[in-house]
Amino acid sequence: MTYDVRVLTVVSRPTVVAVGEVADLASLGDTILRLSREVYAALDAAGVDRRHRGCNVALHSGGDPLVVEVGIELVDPAGLADLSDSLSSDGGVRLSSLPAGNVATTLHQGPYHELPAAHAAIRAWCAAGGLELAGPNWEIYGDWSDDPAKLETEVFYLLS
Repeated sequence: MTYDVRVLTVVSRPTVVAVGEVADLASLGDTILRLSREVYAALDAAGVDRRHRGCNVALHSGGDPLVVEVGIELVDPAGLADLSDSLSSDGGVRLSSLPAGNVATTLHQGPYHELPAAHAAIRAWCAAGGLELAGPNWEIYGDWSDDPAKLETEVFYLLS
């Protein structure tokens, strides 16, 4: 697949996430699914209406071990002022946000297990253009489809 990588300026987006460490990339998918379930369960328990829920997201720290924040965007955070009181006080599920700033981004179309190719394309494009990565990168997942070829995921890398 050929990726069209470009630079954009993005604003911060509020999220509700669960945080986890990934020992090896082979377990990343399972970790994302587990943390997503925790977030959805916490939002359901807090009575958060689905109209406040946006796309699923996964923010990667870029460190070793890889720390991921997995959850959803909040569509109307102003309407959820008391949400933090309803979430886990032990730090399991919490409010967070996606970074703001200049990013290198591309759209991946296809199965999730092929996402590493989109990440590699962005890193190679930035290296070739002399752009320095700041560390964090994230994925915003489009609507679910049982047909993996119809899945769309936006991939972002924060630039220095």
